[in-house]
Amino acid sequence: MKRLLITLLFPLSVSAQQQIKTKANLESVTIYNNGAQMNHKGKVNLPAGTSEVVINNISGKVNENSIQVGVSAGVTILAVQFNRDF
Repeated sequence: MKRLLITLLFPLSVSAQQQIKTKANLESVTIYNNGAQMNHKGKVNLPAGTSEVVINNISGKVNENSIQVGVSAGVTILAVQFNRDF
């Protein structure tokens, strides 16, 4: 089973994991009176074992409590972390 650690924008240094960087492409936006919903999509090929995936190109104004990450079958998400990279 593949395992995945996702770090958004700024990588956390983890020595035993492979780091894979990718960009999230904006797929759609829905505007509301009090904000917006932005859907991004990215794709990576994961090697066997545990990997850290760093996803760039995410808005710095995102509500970090609203982040949702989905993966294919056979992949386990161990953690999701959002950092602002100034």
